[in-house]
Amino acid sequence: MRLLRHVAVMLAVCSGSTALADPWQSEPAFPTPAGRSWAKLFQLSDGAMMAVGGTPFSGEGPCSAVHRRPLNAPAWTATIETDDPVIGGASGVDGLGRIVVYGGINPDNGDLGSDRIYDPIEGFIGSIASRGGSWPEVYFAAARDPQGRLYSMGGNRSQSGPNGGASPHASRYDAATDTWTVLAPMPTPVADAAGVYDGHGHILVIGGILSSRTTRTANVARYDIAANLWSDSAIADLPTATSGLCAVLGSDGRVYAIGGETGAVGAGGAGQVVADVWVLDP
Repeated sequence: MRLLRHVAVMLAVCSGSTALADPWQSEPAFPTPAGRSWAKLFQLSDGAMMAVGGTPFSGEGPCSAVHRRPLNAPAWTATIETDDPVIGGASGVDGLGRIVVYGGINPDNGDLGSDRIYDPIEGFIGSIASRGGSWPEVYFAAARDPQGRLYSMGGNRSQSGPNGGASPHASRYDAATDTWTVLAPMPTPVADAAGVYDGHGHILVIGGILSSRTTRTANVARYDIAANLWSDSAIADLPTATSGLCAVLGSDGRVYAIGGETGAVGAGGAGQVVADVWVLDP
């Protein structure tokens, strides 16, 4: 395995030119004047992207916005809002093709988020089996495997921020049986980490904040789906201890870990926000 840093600068070497080309291009923003934070982004089977939840809340409920961007269309369009405004939870498409929203806490009143099915036209249309009452509700790493099973790994129950503690908990939702299964616990408890399927039968949990509440980690934990086993040594650490990052399996078969915070852990987990992109090539 190799960890390669992807530098967001491309050098054009042509006739001695040192011209720079920026690979990051601006596209239309969400149609909300106040912007979005804490939204969960994922892709549907038709190639469209969905951004569900987050702040600022709106309406009388209050509600949380949802936006959809069709494949090959530059603009985002607002769909029906959710009436369960939470942060720190997760969203994903299950094995039955349904959008599932799970976990999270409403920061206004401390209520736990419900585990429900969301439809872009109808809104919430039903519930799934509830996660365990003692499981971490926020800052857990979420992922989806090729069978459409959804994962919750690590996290905590603190409303004060990701440095409120960390859990070794791991669980998985199977839509075919509408059940959550508790998996082998993580060897290193962590919160505010990124979760991603690696394309080779594993879930990776990347970075995060340790249970000491004062330290970010560069650890990459690998969960073997078939064996129900964890390893903290199968994958090399990130070059920099990072929390709050996101991760995705690219169409090139590589795992991309993007952004997050580095440095000292202060109140609310605040650190230096970074734009680093790290690439793992299996």
